[in-house]
Amino acid sequence: MPFGSLGLGLGLGSGKKVQLVPEVAPPIYFDELGNIDVLFVAWDNHPIEGDIDTLVEAGLIEYTGGIDAYYLEDYEYISNGYWSFFVYFSGSLTIKNFDKLTMLHINWGNWDYNGPLPKDLIYLNLYNIKWSYSGPLPTNLTILYMNGNNINWNYSGPLPTNLTDLDIYGSNINWTGYDIGNADITYLGLHNFRINKMTDTEMLTLLASLTNRTGSLPSTISIGDYINYQNPPQSVQDAIDLLKTTKKITTVNLYA
Repeated sequence: MPFGSLGLGLGLGSGKKVQLVPEVAPPIYFDELGNIDVLFVAWDNHPIEGDIDTLVEAGLIEYTGGIDAYYLEDYEYISNGYWSFFVYFSGSLTIKNFDKLTMLHINWGNWDYNGPLPKDLIYLNLYNIKWSYSGPLPTNLTILYMNGNNINWNYSGPLPTNLTDLDIYGSNINWTGYDIGNADITYLGLHNFRINKMTDTEMLTLLASLTNRTGSLPSTISIGDYINYQNPPQSVQDAIDLLKTTKKITTVNLYA
């Protein structure tokens, strides 16, 4: 059975299969890079000293080739720190206990995965990898960065409610919701986040959601995928002005 394709028919009448997060993720393949940090991960219970072989002995990874790892403390995002991996010649790395991850930051590498992400993730950063999934993101996320045209994520519901950093850019990402949660957000970039460009009505809905949310927003925000970004009608301009006044925003950048 392919990685990320596990499913169970729960017999609830609809016959719909529920995708489960696998215990072992598909391998990430790395080309020769030369001492570049390519991956950052954390589990809910991992060693806090040692090297890459410490993680092998703990049953958390397998690897081939020239890869090493070191532990870093980080009390801002991950209370028990995280592990950074760097590549000095080509190899591969397989994450075990994938379903127990609290941090997944793939900065480089070839990774092909179809399915949901670990439910306890706090920090997610995916750069230029192949991921396909239709459904919600992990509810505990506070950091969300997605960048790449091979990310095929489709969802129309709300984003996790505690996001503090949000940056989405990808031609095959299709988030058609409007709710970005209620935490204080320090970075907001909805650059290329849906396949069909927003109409004026959809833009007004998004602006109203941003205005009425509880948490604060940064002084500059970016919103893309808007059909009339160069010449918004007065109703949209009024909604932008209300958003800026209400949330103390200086600049709202609009993009195609």
